Formats: sequence, C-alpha cells, structure tokens
Amino acid sequence: MECVTMGFMDKLKETAQNATNQAKNAYDSAKAANEQKKAEKAAYEQEMREKASAMSKERSETILNNFSGTSFFDGVDMKELFDFTNEYYCKLVLPAGSLENTCIDMYHYIDQRVEKKIQKTFPEHQEEDTVLIYLRAKKKTEVILTESGIYYSEPLPEDNKYFVVGGVPFDKISDLSVSYEGTDTCDFMVNGIKILSLESKPVYVRDFISINGYIEMIRKRDFTIEDTEVDAMIREKIGKKVYEEVRRKMTYDDELLLYFAWGLDSLSAKDYMFCTDKQIVYLDREVMGATADVKQFYFEDINSMATLQNSQDSSLTGYLIDTALTSALQLCDLEISVAGSKMKISTLKKREADRVVEIYHQQRKKIKEEARQPQVVVQQQNAEDPLAQLEKLNKLKEAGIITDEEFNQKKAVLLEKL
Repeated sequence: MECVTMGFMDKLKETAQNATNQAKNAYDSAKAANEQKKAEKAAYEQEMREKASAMSKERSETILNNFSGTSFFDGVDMKELFDFTNEYYCKLVLPAGSLENTCIDMYHYIDQRVEKKIQKTFPEHQEEDTVLIYLRAKKKTEVILTESGIYYSEPLPEDNKYFVVGGVPFDKISDLSVSYEGTDTCDFMVNGIKILSLESKPVYVRDFISINGYIEMIRKRDFTIEDTEVDAMIREKIGKKVYEEVRRKMTYDDELLLYFAWGLDSLSAKDYMFCTDKQIVYLDREVMGATADVKQFYFEDINSMATLQNSQDSSLTGYLIDTALTSALQLCDLEISVAGSKMKISTLKKREADRVVEIYHQQRKKIKEEARQPQVVVQQQNAEDPLAQLEKLNKLKEAGIITDEEFNQKKAVLLEKL
C-alpha cells in the first residue's frame, strides 16, 4: 500500500512538473514573441522615421537647388510686410468668411491657442519668430510662413502617424505659389517645388485664392488695398443674390462694401450685417426667414461703439456658464449707441466685432477730416488772351466780315479787360 501511495505521489509530482515546464515554455514563447513584436515595431518605427527624414532632406535640397539667386522678399521691409499682412487679412480674408471652416490664420490674429498648435507641430519654432501665415488642413498637414522662413508638415504616405517636416530659410525663397485647378487637392509650391498637398474642400477654396492673392501682391510690391478692391472681393464671396439684397439697403449709388459678416443663428435663413463707407446695416431674420428686421446706422449718427462680453443670464451661475461658452467660442456683443439709445448685435465672433469697431473709427475720422477741409472756389479764367482776340477781330474787319463800327465796339470791350 505504501508503494502504491509513493508511486501515485511521484506521478503527481511529475505531472505538476510537466505542467510547470509547459507553462514556463508557453511564457517563454509568449515573451519571445512579444520581444519579437517589440523589435519589429521598433524597426518599423525607425524605418518610417528614416523615410520621413529622407523625404524631408531630399525635398529641402531640391527646393534650395531651385533657388534663383534672388529672394522673393528681397528689399521688402519687414514692418511693412507685417502691417500689410494684417491689413490683407482684415480687408480681404475676414469679410464674408467662415471662422469655423477657414484653414487660414494670419498676423496679428495668431493667438496663444494657435501658437500652441504650431509649437506642437513644429517643436523647433521659437515664439519670437513671428508667424505671418498659418495654414492647416486635416491630419496635421500644416504650413507656416514666418519672418525666418517657411516650414511644412504632412503625413508620410506609407503611414500617416509619421510626418515629413521641413523648412526653407526666408532668404532662400525665390518663389511662392498655390496651385489649384479644380482638382481634389491644392499644391503649395516653393521655388516651383511642391512642398505638400492640401485637401481642396469647397470651404477651403476661397482660402487658397486668398493666399494666392496675398502672394501676388507681395510679388508686385503692391501693399495698398483700395476700398474698391475690398468691395469687389466681398461681392464675389457673398454671391449675386445676396449682393442684390444688400444693394437695396444702400442709400448712395457710389457706396462701397467694406465688411460683411454672417450671423450664427439660423440654418434656414442667415442673419448678416455689413458695413459700407457710409453706414452699418444689420439684418435680423425671424423664424424660417419669413420676415426680417433691418437696422441701419449712418456713421455720422453713431455716438460710440464697443464690444461686450456676451451673457444672456443674469444669475451668477448662468453668467459663469455663458462666460465660459462665449470665451470658448470667442463670441461677443457689439453695442452701438445712437441718439441716447443703445442697441446690441448678437452674436458675432470677437474678431468680427473688433473689425466693425475699427471701421467705425476709421470712417468717423474721415468724416471729421472732410468737415475741416476749407471750401476751395476755383475761378475760371478766360480761355483766350484779349490781345489775341483783338488781332482776330482786326482780320475779320479787313476781310469785310464785320463793319468798322462793330470792330470799334468789340475793341472797346476787350480793352477794358486789359
């Protein structure tokens, strides 16, 4: 009996040992497989990084080899370029645009929030290197033009978790352009070489046109934006139907559009406001756009204008919630004071409202300057000298066309003028 028990125990130990060995072998196999996967993953990541780096290096070298020898920005004063960039954005990009759908930010509207995004994509970018243009699309496809150069980032074709990141120094850029020909992509070119392709969604096409316009004006060293150019651009953006409606609300034949902003309220019928060189007009549509309340304010009648924090709730909790929401969405009210009464226009993006206030101050300044101009009366002079007229009269008398009496009468009149 004791032998049987010993045999059973030995068998049990052997079985347990075999199970332990099998478990260890399975663990070792799993560990080896895991180590293999890690090694393969590390090798793959290294391969993708090397591919991205090689593409970036090759592209940069090609761009530099295509440098013509003359910088695109040669002779351009940087302060003038910054001022022009800000004016171009305010006058030609911002009006009738969509801040929710735009893919452009320009100086000086690149705030800390945008700067953080730029820093994440381009870690080597220094905050003091002022950004002129920030262009972004899906999947971290981004371009920044700064005072030191142009930098780009786009996903690696083989794996969009890895990025081709590169740049070209400011003084090695001989040409810039955006190529868009109705295709599904838009190519950003430096020195004739494509640095990346952007998805040309319909909402982005206007942005691409705006960038090309900006580049062309720099190319021509044309840093003056006339009101007629602003009017033409806004008309093109809002379309013929909306412009016809806008035109009916203008008073003067020569009124020019200086700004236009869509409202945020309705899907069925959009509210909007616009500024001309004479007035501000706000159209507030009611339910389903059946009727519209139109308010018009001439600049000379406006006493003051300011932007206010947008809040509809008077309670502390409501105020804090409203404040958080409007801050996140960057919304505000525009308050207009006219003849002792105040009216609010809600809800504009703060950037849009600030532009309306800026236009108001500019137009008020013009009105005051025109009022101070002295009235100049120009006295018309006789087109012909009296002596020359006498000579002609004498020839007419000698030819027998006028009598001596007629000659003497006209001669007396002319002599009085001498």
